[in-house]
Amino acid sequence: MTAEEKEHDLGRRIRRLREDMGLTVTELAERVGVTKGYISQIESGAVKKVAASHLFDIAQVLNTDIGYLLGRKVVLEQADTLVTQELKELQAAYDVNPEDIKMLASIEFRGERPKTVDGWKFILEALRHGRKI
Repeated sequence: MTAEEKEHDLGRRIRRLREDMGLTVTELAERVGVTKGYISQIESGAVKKVAASHLFDIAQVLNTDIGYLLGRKVVLEQADTLVTQELKELQAAYDVNPEDIKMLASIEFRGERPKTVDGWKFILEALRHGRKI
């Protein structure tokens, strides 16, 4: 599957969930904190890269997870086995709740995961920041 097909699938998933919830493009955009045009572009596949913070917020509004939106299976039950020493250190140093650690443990970007506490902290802060926008 090409990158274009994946982007279009992302848009179709978002549109289907949005419509299933009875939300308009405008309502979803307002809840996520972006423009109506941006949501329309995502749904049409015109946007080449969607910010992780926006994906996270869209997933939250649509009662799903980023893995589903991207067409990838996220298995949180297995996340316990993926909790690295760095994630354990992050949890202890910054009092991160166990559910957030499990969520972080399931994250990969292009097959890679952060290898340092600072790398994981950056991801966590980006996700938290995205919720505030």
